[in-house]
Amino acid sequence: MALGPAPNQHLVKPEHVLQGSGYYAATLPVLHDKDGIISITVTVNPQTHSVQKLDAILAPLNQAVTYRQIGNGIGRYDAPTGRYYFSIAYQKIRQLSADSTNRGTLRQITGWVKSDASQAAVAEEAVFESDG
Repeated sequence: MALGPAPNQHLVKPEHVLQGSGYYAATLPVLHDKDGIISITVTVNPQTHSVQKLDAILAPLNQAVTYRQIGNGIGRYDAPTGRYYFSIAYQKIRQLSADSTNRGTLRQITGWVKSDASQAAVAEEAVFESDG
């Protein structure tokens, strides 16, 4: 998958912004539903134009639901726009009964941050449907 703008990405307001000469970090709200709250913290280095770290913040609100981040994600800098594009995957796991678990859908969070203007956009979508 190419990292870049996508039609389903929508603008969000970066939260908890930390900024210095060699770093910019912001938390971006992604999703809030009955099962949980999902955000992503993006850390970039504006001096080297690199994405340093992507952390999905996966907070279940439903006792039967847990989340799992898959891998560390990927990112890249786009010089013409000054944006850092990123993608990270996670999975929602639902406990159906004492002996039955639904591993759910592999989901992806994509988006971008522009550190010099503190702008951002995100999207969240299913990537692969599991049968259980």
